[in-house]
Amino acid sequence: MFNKYSLDDEHKQKNGRLSTKLYFLTMILCLIIFSIRISSEYQPQTIIISNPIKIAFEELNNKSIDDLYCPCNEISIKYSNFLNLNPTYHEICSSIFASNMWYNAYEIWNITLPCYYPSFANLASFYFSLLLTFCQSANETISNGLTQFYSSDYITSEVILENEFNNEILSYIELFQTNIQNTFEGQWNLLQSIISNN
Repeated sequence: MFNKYSLDDEHKQKNGRLSTKLYFLTMILCLIIFSIRISSEYQPQTIIISNPIKIAFEELNNKSIDDLYCPCNEISIKYSNFLNLNPTYHEICSSIFASNMWYNAYEIWNITLPCYYPSFANLASFYFSLLLTFCQSANETISNGLTQFYSSDYITSEVILENEFNNEILSYIELFQTNIQNTFEGQWNLLQSIISNN
């Protein structure tokens, strides 16, 4: 009776060892298959699309592809190729009062009307001349600034999204406006200091 239990126990132990070995072998095999599957699933793929149109680029970008890269054939382009800025001047500088025609007409009118006491009519020639010079200076400053602005290059090595592009352009235009204001204010301050020193 003791031997019978002993043989059964040995048989159970042998089966238990075999089951454990089979279990570990199956587990290792499953881990290997799982690892291969995971590594092949997340392997980066390179897809090249030659000369994509804007819509194709936007669709790929909307799919949240992390490494979307679209190199440019040309990395720079003049702002004059895609931007046109039309400055708006103050009403006075846009009016007839800031023109040579008005200044000349006023000079003729002033000569024909003799004035014996200081009045606006006597000083107006100086004021209109100053206004004309001031407006011409503003026009020249803006014109020179626009020439420099248009000759500048927009540089990028890859395609960017329309929102980013618009934000960059708006920032550049704001910088241009600030520079023009600073240039003109510097000229104006210089003129004021010259006048006050005389």
